[in-house]
Amino acid sequence: AFEHSGGAPTAARALLVLLVDHLAANHEALELGDRLSREAQASPEVQLALALAAARSGAQQRARGHLAHLDGAAAAEVLVALAEAALAAGELDDAIRLCDEARSHDPSHSGVPPLASRLARSREEMRRPLEVAIGQLLEEGKLEEAARLAAQLLARFPESAVARRAARAALEQQRAVEAERLVKDAEDALENAALDAIRAAFQAARIAASAAPQNQALILRLSAIESEITAR
Repeated sequence: AFEHSGGAPTAARALLVLLVDHLAANHEALELGDRLSREAQASPEVQLALALAAARSGAQQRARGHLAHLDGAAAAEVLVALAEAALAAGELDDAIRLCDEARSHDPSHSGVPPLASRLARSREEMRRPLEVAIGQLLEEGKLEEAARLAAQLLARFPESAVARRAARAALEQQRAVEAERLVKDAEDALENAALDAIRAAFQAARIAASAAPQNQALILRLSAIESEITAR
């Protein structure tokens, strides 16, 4: 029918839909696209079919060329196909970017939610080995190493709860060490510093202690310093 029609748009659309949607004959569809008349190529339905064929056969640049003539749901459908191809090739970041682009064209496109779920699972699988390693370091009390690994993980996977927990634990430890140091400095100042210097050291220690995890022993030491300042 296509040959007898002289490449008419209606016949071209019907043949391309058959090749792409029913036979998955994407390469044959692309070869057909090279022989279409300008009138047939101007059809949005033809552009959509050729874009899908290109996306599903890995011809990303050609798919982008056809995509330039599409918008809305049709553009989203092509972008979902491109994202699926990228995911299958292990190009997770590209797949995520394409999924977001599809959503921007048509937020309610039916292909976006299942694709987004698959991408989320892939991200989880990719970050899991590092999360296991971070968890082990935390159990062993190696907070500095855990924090270093967590920073690397968060740079790519900011949603990682394990990495955030490690970063938070390391920060709390850092604040606790700083509070201990400043309280000791304030205690030392009692021995040989002027009253103004003692007050300044006390204020710095109190601020650091309030930012650190609660430590009753530090609170008692600060109270003792404050009492000494008041007595003077």
